[in-house]
Amino acid sequence: MVNRKLKSPQEVEVHYILPALRRDLSIELKTMGIEQKEIARLLGVSPPAVSQYLTEKRGSDVKFGEFIGKKIKGAAKRIAHNGSMIEETQNLIRSIREQKITCYVCKDNVAGVSEGCSACFKGK
Repeated sequence: MVNRKLKSPQEVEVHYILPALRRDLSIELKTMGIEQKEIARLLGVSPPAVSQYLTEKRGSDVKFGEFIGKKIKGAAKRIAHNGSMIEETQNLIRSIREQKITCYVCKDNVAGVSEGCSACFKGK
């Protein structure tokens, strides 16, 4: 379904990609035995947000493949061991952009994006 309010790839990342990353990071941290309250602290979100990520009530619009999944597992381990959530998120977003995942989500969710759109990749 096209979201006519979204206008740019950056808005797509905020609305779709970041919640999906937080969902997968929450799930991975939970499988590592970390409690929800600590997951919330590590990710910089509220405990109720973590609960929604874990039950896939939030962040369930995008599913990442195996390549990004492995990167998320590595990021979760680093975050759990005092890594920087901001740095790990930036690295994950960079990988997601390189895989053109934002592009695919954008084409599915932003009105007026043409099939041949390459706005994110011009000049590269």
